[in-house]
Amino acid sequence: MSLTEISGIFKSPDGLPLSSVSITITSTRLTSHSFANINLSQVTDDGGNYAFSLAPGSYKVIVKMPGDKSSLIIGRMEIEEGSETGTLNDYIQFAAPELATPTIYSEIKVWYESTRNISSGIEDKISIATGAVQQSAENAAAAAQAEETTASHSGIAADAAAQSEANRQAAELARNEAVSARDVAQSAAATSGMVKDIAAGLAATINGQSFSVAQGADSDIAIRTYLNNNGMAQETSRITGQAAVERISARVAPGAQEAIQFRAANGVIGQFRNDATLEIISLESGDVKTPLVQSAQVNATGIRSNLLTLGTGTTAKEGLLPFALFGKNGPVLAYYNDALHCVAADFTEIRLGGVDITTLFNQHDPEPVYPIEPPGILDGYEHIPYYGQSQVIGTTNGVIHNVPFDPDTLMPAGGLRAFGVTGYNTAVTQAIFYTSLVPIADRYGETFIPGQAIQARKLLTRDNPDRTVRPVFTVAGQGGADISLLKKGTTSYSQFVTQWAGVINAITALGEQYRCHTLNWCQGGSDDGLATPAAVWQTQVEKLRADLNADILAATGQHVDPAWIVIQINNYMRYPALNGKPNIGLKQYDLAVNADGYFGACPTYILDFIDVAHWTKESQVKVGAYIERVHRNILIEGGTWKPLHPISVITRGKFSLVKFHLPQGGKLELDTTIVSQATSYGFSAAQADGTAIPVNRVRLVSADTVELHFDATPLAGAVVMYGQTGQVGDPNAADGSGLGRINGMRGNLRDDAGYNDTISINGADYPLHNWCWMFNQPMEF
Repeated sequence: MSLTEISGIFKSPDGLPLSSVSITITSTRLTSHSFANINLSQVTDDGGNYAFSLAPGSYKVIVKMPGDKSSLIIGRMEIEEGSETGTLNDYIQFAAPELATPTIYSEIKVWYESTRNISSGIEDKISIATGAVQQSAENAAAAAQAEETTASHSGIAADAAAQSEANRQAAELARNEAVSARDVAQSAAATSGMVKDIAAGLAATINGQSFSVAQGADSDIAIRTYLNNNGMAQETSRITGQAAVERISARVAPGAQEAIQFRAANGVIGQFRNDATLEIISLESGDVKTPLVQSAQVNATGIRSNLLTLGTGTTAKEGLLPFALFGKNGPVLAYYNDALHCVAADFTEIRLGGVDITTLFNQHDPEPVYPIEPPGILDGYEHIPYYGQSQVIGTTNGVIHNVPFDPDTLMPAGGLRAFGVTGYNTAVTQAIFYTSLVPIADRYGETFIPGQAIQARKLLTRDNPDRTVRPVFTVAGQGGADISLLKKGTTSYSQFVTQWAGVINAITALGEQYRCHTLNWCQGGSDDGLATPAAVWQTQVEKLRADLNADILAATGQHVDPAWIVIQINNYMRYPALNGKPNIGLKQYDLAVNADGYFGACPTYILDFIDVAHWTKESQVKVGAYIERVHRNILIEGGTWKPLHPISVITRGKFSLVKFHLPQGGKLELDTTIVSQATSYGFSAAQADGTAIPVNRVRLVSADTVELHFDATPLAGAVVMYGQTGQVGDPNAADGSGLGRINGMRGNLRDDAGYNDTISINGADYPLHNWCWMFNQPMEF
């Protein structure tokens, strides 16, 4: 264990050294290096010098100025193993005078967040008030401990009471200063960079600039400030509105006699009254009352019970307890009805203005968790890159859209594929490959891109005919590539970064703002073939994402962090190393359902294969259309999308009710037309040890719930599975006949969104229902 030296000069606000200042550092929790409530104290010398050597732990710092009768807690410190030498100023995290009115705690925190990026001088005032509430709880706990232990510790309760009273005025002053500071910040912010809405702010700024949007007079938040982050509004600060202040203030009843009460299970521990007095059960002036005690001894460690005996055959006077230990305002310990009773200082309730404090704070509407601020449908250019392995490159399955089909949907002059990628346009030299943009055409094999482009233009024409939106599509990657062949340092990665930077330069050369909201990622089959652990694969994907963002910034100065749209692979049966169990596909489900910044487009069991790894050109178009649905959600809704998936599996006996999230509402259906019927419609189950639980019936019991009936009773640890039945024939058949929607592992559960949303492929309309993703879901009992 190493000690950290905390030393320096204690100075007054005008910078002069202060002598004779008593500094006490107290450990606040038990660690392997120190006990709780152990003190180190010293007095500054004539030069104001102090020095402490501290073990790792948590501490509070208490200062007593010369001539003052009371001490002041000025802050807390965390000392870690190996912490560097520093001063108190370096290590104190926040000052903490006690705050007597905790109702303003949450509001002060909002004020702090609202103003810290606008006026640095405001921070100290707000942080003083914020830390105060935590110290209030600590002092109250100290008082409770005093009552629960012995008379010798009663000074702790008295100190807590004195500290509360002494600091109440300071807390009120801190609150008032915080309100004033907020008003100043509001005034300053209201005169700079104000626009009417987010769309206007994005239009008026470039990447890296900020703007503010007023939220209205009745809003809890008066002003929100945003950073233009590559064409998307990233919220950076908020300023509290008057409505929030008034709502919090109204919750404390001004006429309540007890402003705040600390209550145990069977009595009041202490209370702060509206007349500015603090009452707290204290043993300092208490006494022992016992008409029946024959012998007793009270000493510094409390009542020694082995010397205490109770008389018999004596009747206590009415209203007088056989034995009672009193504080100055009530009994703390009493013996009656053949049992010992005491005030249990467990703080089961704290009342504020006569109202349980938990009720009060629960009334304060929590800050909603906002998704990414949606950029909306904006005029100008938007880059939509694709990256992955052979499915995303699309060079083996023929082509449908081999001529330009939309003058406002673009690609680099060299084509969709990056220079050097399989199928790239060898007729265009590298020097001019990315210098200009031309209408899109998928000449060398059908990618997902035409499907997305066609669907995007259809929706733009229908919903935003007044907008001039020019998507720019690109694709890069390597056929047969596991994740290690796509990471930083590989040829594929370099090709992708070069292509991405080239598109940025081409767009900015036109005098236009570069925007990139989504990246489409299709990969994982080769990692299934290698049996790459799913967690390892995810770690490498996240590293790839961070590397791309950093390298694009370094190459172009553009901040990019697009959402990643993924699809779910399901041809795992062709890989012997997986022993018939899905691997990367389930991790893709986890990303799409649970991870921030990842969104799921569609499962691939609904597609047709041309071989053991690739889909037909028609299927490629379908995937692109599903990707556009998610892309549009990110633009308009800010990324609220989750695929069709289970949210609960409630099991009772031999039945499970599986409730689903439907991304577009509507209702569930079992479809055996688009996808041929799988065993139990794709549902299966297993005990914790892997033993199969036969499913004998599947039926829809509501718009979002499926009922499963089993032949055996599921036990603790059992799971429901989906998309892992139906295999017919050889999954390694060269023509792909053992995979996909007819003979592969699959399921029949979907919603009804496709009745109103289709894409035309070779003259036929394909319904874009949302299909349930393959999953393993634990049962709940």
